[in-house]
Amino acid sequence: MPSNTAAGGSYDLRYSLERADIGAFQTCAHTLSGIRKLLYLAPLVAVAVLIDMAKDTAGGAALGLANEWTRYGVTASAVIVLAILMTLFRKLALARAVRLASVSPGETRLLANSAGVRISDDAGHRAHGWDAIRSVVRGDEHVFLMTAPTQAIIVPLRAFANYDEMLRFSVVADEAAREARAPTPLARVPGNDNKKGYST
Repeated sequence: MPSNTAAGGSYDLRYSLERADIGAFQTCAHTLSGIRKLLYLAPLVAVAVLIDMAKDTAGGAALGLANEWTRYGVTASAVIVLAILMTLFRKLALARAVRLASVSPGETRLLANSAGVRISDDAGHRAHGWDAIRSVVRGDEHVFLMTAPTQAIIVPLRAFANYDEMLRFSVVADEAAREARAPTPLARVPGNDNKKGYST
């Protein structure tokens, strides 16, 4: 059902979550970035190093690792096989997480205003101030209001009248969350000679 957008950036969204929405979030949450990319590459690098070290051993000589081209071929093959296995494992783990995820069978209602976000569904009511939203992640067909590294309020595109409205909501939510998390300057104390004008 398309959203009702009130003046002042308030939203009244109604939608039903599906397993595809959970899958979209799980895929987004498990996207490798930063240090996680390095951790993903670590086993591949370790295999290459071990094969290179094995060239001077009796077993390595028996496998022909003393030959540079043979060593390169074995290393490349081992790295490719390991990368395929690691990717397959991640996909299976993701599929299992989606399969075991609980999805509310009824309608979800999301109310968003200057105070924060309130969710109502078959599981009950939950309220989050904007300061509880750690980040706002926008996908092609979803907006994820991250409340924890692996938890989010999922808002699908079908909750909005069109993509532009979803984009506008993500911008409003991101600005509200950033503003709520920003440190508040201390109030000026009358008679305080502090040049910055803040209490000490």
